[in-house]
Amino acid sequence: MPVDILIRDDDVNFFTEVSELDLAYSKLFPVIPINFAVVPFIVPSVTGCVQSKHWGSEKQYPIDTNRELVLYVKKLTGKYKCNIMMHGITHQYKFRKGVALAEFAHSDHSSRIIKESLAYLENTFSTNIIGFVPPSNYVSASAYNKIVKIFPYLFNVPSLKKISRPLTASNIWWWGRRWSSVIMDSLLNHRQRSLGVDLSSIDLSSRTDFNELFKKLKLIHEDERKVVIVLATHYWEMGGDSVDGTPMNLEFIRFVNSSLSEGINFINLDQLDAGVKNEKYSNIRVF
Repeated sequence: MPVDILIRDDDVNFFTEVSELDLAYSKLFPVIPINFAVVPFIVPSVTGCVQSKHWGSEKQYPIDTNRELVLYVKKLTGKYKCNIMMHGITHQYKFRKGVALAEFAHSDHSSRIIKESLAYLENTFSTNIIGFVPPSNYVSASAYNKIVKIFPYLFNVPSLKKISRPLTASNIWWWGRRWSSVIMDSLLNHRQRSLGVDLSSIDLSSRTDFNELFKKLKLIHEDERKVVIVLATHYWEMGGDSVDGTPMNLEFIRFVNSSLSEGINFINLDQLDAGVKNEKYSNIRVF
């Protein structure tokens, strides 16, 4: 049975430039859908999705005030069936004792704030949003309990333990399993809860060995089970080089084309939702 892949691109926000999305995906939009995880009210702390000259501000920048970007993304959702997910609220990082804490490690947003941010994002892009991606893939237990009552799909929550961990052998192993792009175990055990689904992801970055990843996907593709796999990308990394020196955007295009030639499908979140409701995927399991 063919594998379905959902591409989850994180970090679209007020500071995102249309040219960055064009460089990353313009050659792919006519071919596959990209699912954009969008930040409603970015606070430009130290992060790759904001130009360094803006770092340090405590001001919130609503994404609807970047009209060029909003119109561009709305066109993508219409013409190319791209979907939008919510990516935190401010995406702000705060430092404590030299440790960078992600938004849901230092802020305990109320359910009301999360719902109001969701309504704002849906109104801005004139679309229904059913997926949530926490910044740095981290939520506290308190935040988790609120988010899963609002969003049917929660992406990439590999652990509810503290984000700051001591440097021990077991924790080095844990981080390796969490971020490795070639370990597939967790991706074959997505979890279904009474209110929706939690989905783990492979993080695609400049450190990703695309050849090794493609080999793993082919092995899964040759299995009889129907599965869905989520790949997490960052548009702002696509202008750099991959691990072998090839431009990231070109390496990613090659990977997509190779996957398509093997019969692997690329889907949006709406299609995933339909598949889950029809019990299409063997790797989404009740817990």
